Amino acid sequence: MQALSLPASAGLHWVRDGFALLRKQLFPMMTLVLVRIFAWLFVGAIPYIGVLIALVLDPGLSAAFMYASRDVEEQRLVMPTRLVSGFQREGGVAQRMLLLGLAYATAMCAVALFFAIIDGGEFSRMMTTGDLANADAVQGAASPDLAIPASMQMLMLGSVLVAMLVVAAFWFAPVLVAWHGVTPMKAVFFSVVAAWRCRGALLVFALAMFFITLLTQASVAIVLTLIGVPIELQVFVLLPLTTAQFALFYCAAYMSYLDAFGLRESGPPRVDTTA
Repeated sequence: MQALSLPASAGLHWVRDGFALLRKQLFPMMTLVLVRIFAWLFVGAIPYIGVLIALVLDPGLSAAFMYASRDVEEQRLVMPTRLVSGFQREGGVAQRMLLLGLAYATAMCAVALFFAIIDGGEFSRMMTTGDLANADAVQGAASPDLAIPASMQMLMLGSVLVAMLVVAAFWFAPVLVAWHGVTPMKAVFFSVVAAWRCRGALLVFALAMFFITLLTQASVAIVLTLIGVPIELQVFVLLPLTTAQFALFYCAAYMSYLDAFGLRESGPPRVDTTA
């Protein structure tokens, strides 16, 4: 696999082209996102190990959206059953995908453990006990204006940034396993190389998606508040918007894969499963 070096502006092109792709099958893609969300919530609700299982399954579910995006591009209707495409049994893909998921979950858990050790588990304790109001005790002084001390806010921000680096490292790995027959460890290696060569584009893409989400969510929430819609009911309007934004994210991620490996003209490998 030969990853290309792309300019930072490519990140905006991914968003633009992802939006154009999403418009072709907006509601089927939104439906697939909803199925994934509910599946994640269902698995995540399993006591003690639910979140870990969800993390292990995440790469396979991400690969499923690559299949779905290709379906849209080839004018085939996206079905909810596409969600299991990343775990096809042909050629041992399911086993390799689960191994990739285990590596991903291990990396994410390592990040969480590292920052938990740094703050002594204080933030985790406050989240589980609901003691955020007394968070100023961590600093040993009263901080009436801050529910969470500045030092802990920095730790939270740091953990998010490191987690984003893990996501970037695994960005292309699921599709490399699913469509290119690459082993999990090699897929992570190739993904890291590709992400590094596209680092400017990935950063621009992440910022663009962040501001699109922030501006649209805030704008809609402000309008709903001005016209008197109760906050409890606003979620029913914001949920479809959030779902569409997730669908845009996956379509744009598909475009990033095509560009990073120079597949815009030839298209991805012809690997398929029953949808």
